[in-house]
Amino acid sequence: MSGPAVGDDPASIVRANPFRGSIVNDPWGGASEETDVVRIHQDVFDTCLQAVAHARLGTSSAGVIVYGEAGSGKTHLIGRLRRRLIDTTIAPDFKSLSQAFVYVRLNANPSALWRHVRQRIADDLLRGPRHGVSQLERMVVTRLMEATGGAGHIREWWEYMLEECRDTLPDLMEEFGANEQLSQDFVRVLTQVVLKQHRGDAASWLKGMPLRDEAYARLQVAAPWETDGEDESKARVADFLRLAGPRLPLVLCFDQVEALQSRPDDGDALFRYGQFLSDLHDTDRNLVLISCVQSSLLSQMSKAVPRYSLDRMRSFAAKSLQPLTYELAREVLLHRVRAVGHRADSSDSAAAEAASLSPLTEDDIRQIVGTIGCTPRVLLDQAASRWEGGTGLSTDIEPHRSLDHRLSEEWQTRLESIRAVNRPEETERILGNGIRRLVRLMEPEWRIEDGNKQGGLDFILSAPRGEARVGVAIIESSHKRLTKRLKDLLAAHPATTRVQKVVLLRDERRPIPKTSVKALSYVAELEKGDGLLAPVGPEAIAALEAIHQLLGEAAAGDLDLEGEQVGQLTVEDWLRENLPMPLKELADQLLTPVQDASSTLTGDQLQELLNEVFVTSIDDAAARLGVPAAILTAVAEGRRDLFGLIHGEPAVVFSARQGSRCLASGDPQQPEWN
Repeated sequence: MSGPAVGDDPASIVRANPFRGSIVNDPWGGASEETDVVRIHQDVFDTCLQAVAHARLGTSSAGVIVYGEAGSGKTHLIGRLRRRLIDTTIAPDFKSLSQAFVYVRLNANPSALWRHVRQRIADDLLRGPRHGVSQLERMVVTRLMEATGGAGHIREWWEYMLEECRDTLPDLMEEFGANEQLSQDFVRVLTQVVLKQHRGDAASWLKGMPLRDEAYARLQVAAPWETDGEDESKARVADFLRLAGPRLPLVLCFDQVEALQSRPDDGDALFRYGQFLSDLHDTDRNLVLISCVQSSLLSQMSKAVPRYSLDRMRSFAAKSLQPLTYELAREVLLHRVRAVGHRADSSDSAAAEAASLSPLTEDDIRQIVGTIGCTPRVLLDQAASRWEGGTGLSTDIEPHRSLDHRLSEEWQTRLESIRAVNRPEETERILGNGIRRLVRLMEPEWRIEDGNKQGGLDFILSAPRGEARVGVAIIESSHKRLTKRLKDLLAAHPATTRVQKVVLLRDERRPIPKTSVKALSYVAELEKGDGLLAPVGPEAIAALEAIHQLLGEAAAGDLDLEGEQVGQLTVEDWLRENLPMPLKELADQLLTPVQDASSTLTGDQLQELLNEVFVTSIDDAAARLGVPAAILTAVAEGRRDLFGLIHGEPAVVFSARQGSRCLASGDPQQPEWN
């Protein structure tokens, strides 16, 4: 083996490269603490702490924008903030919370932000030290003790309550909830959490995950009936905020804002985020809302996000993460070497530091930093390459692999990791996030619209020239809620949905039970027309989640493969070439154009419709007749003797014969617009 090994000299160069692995993906992890240099971005860190102190006053929520180049340490900074605010290394004991902390990676569907944030709040508040109590439990017990005038140590008070007053705790919780204006179902589920009963079901309910009807019965809560879960999730987020109370700040750190965009110029996603954060800011006065974005996104945000939303996003401050100076860069490298266990035995501290960094030299560091500084990621990536070259380890490791090879390996690693933990309960979220990514890959010119306001569809996929409009419904509900969803969809289609094809998606691991007779009959009715039930297998679900993760991280500048930052467009190109067969089949089901109806739509059929309504919009007429708008327009244009067209917003078709009769007869009755 070439190159020095551990113990060859007093400096003892480590065998493993200490500078590899520069990406911090989760601020709840422990690795970032070992490699944290507290002097980096100290001013931004202090500003975030000041925002927490401001929110504690209860006068107004505090919005902070943290921006910097990709790799400047945004997630690293959040990890440091989390450790300061919520120390998970302390002994597992009840202690009154000073604040609560939630990390929200925005790898989400922009039209489902309330659902995504509800899940992340529940996830992080339910976290706790190993064998310890969670933030949520501490929050509930702290507020309950305050409300009842309890005295003494909180742990001793709670042990007394569990031993002596366990039977009356549900009533006590109900009274507390009424005083704090919490929803009854929310209070009942919290009671299950603190009493450690049905905790799996309770956690799933708090996160907004679909449950079986018997689970709702165990929790003594009503099953949600809405096809649009955004309003319900917004109400549950408000419950969490009211539970915290006026003196306990809730710190929400939003990372990878860029991941919301389905394409680099997706201004609508930024608009939705701005609106969401503005609404959240105004919901309560005890919030700290930290938005982490790349510097390159700021100008796009200023155009896409209304001024009032931007003002709330930065109501407390907007702070930049500055590049590293030479002194800070050197400190980062030394910290990394020490973190992997390097020993320097020299009594001369300067000599020990030089030996620790060997084979890197002072000139190497100055060249990497340059005259304007560099980001921590650039520093570590370049230091890693120079370190390998200087130690001779580059001859012992694999030769430089192509980007295609590295992406292929990353893809397989992601798939294996997702398969290991994937559950049907996650399918609704994965499909909601993944479908828009898949459509963007396969048909970049198609529009993806939020379908919740049109007959309960989750998405409406529109071809660029109107030749196809496909509705997508994710039907993961069970029993009564599923039956109601399908009944409503059948009643709304096509007059309200205004699509020519409906695709029903459901996890094949959870087929519709044969006992759900009504639900199956509604599916059959939809399939008699233009409906398609498309069971989605676990391989396709795992692949959709992998696509969503890769593209989200690439958009946020956080996809680093062996020292090379890989962009979103590069990943999209690779995925198009390597899309697995289950996703190709799913894409075909979603995007196959509706069968050409020009041969079946006749002038007589259009005339029959216009005999009833005289004049209507092209879209409405197309929906009523079950044909694409472009085909209906072509038929009308081909028979100018029968039909008239008015192009505009909306485009209008009318019967020339009926119109002439109305005008000629002087009939005062005016046609109704539909």
